[in-house]
Amino acid sequence: MIENHDYLATHATIALWQGPIPSGYGAHVVFISGRSEGHLLELDEVRDAVRRAWADARRVEVDEKLSQRLLQKYTVSIERSQPAEKREKHGEG
Repeated sequence: MIENHDYLATHATIALWQGPIPSGYGAHVVFISGRSEGHLLELDEVRDAVRRAWADARRVEVDEKLSQRLLQKYTVSIERSQPAEKREKHGEG
């Protein structure tokens, strides 16, 4: 069983099934059809994705701050409803 995924990515034989490879979803066999060198991307290649990710993170941060301010301003209570049988037995509903 192959345990080290980094080893698999860099040393596995090309055009040969490899495995079993454990993961959180079970054991797998993989076929490596080819390998190419990675490279650092230029800012122009990722600018839009970075802008979207930053805007999403900022939106989550603003929403969280708003939620915290509202929770400080108001008392929040959650009432659990009783099953229908219990309400009927007690003359409710």
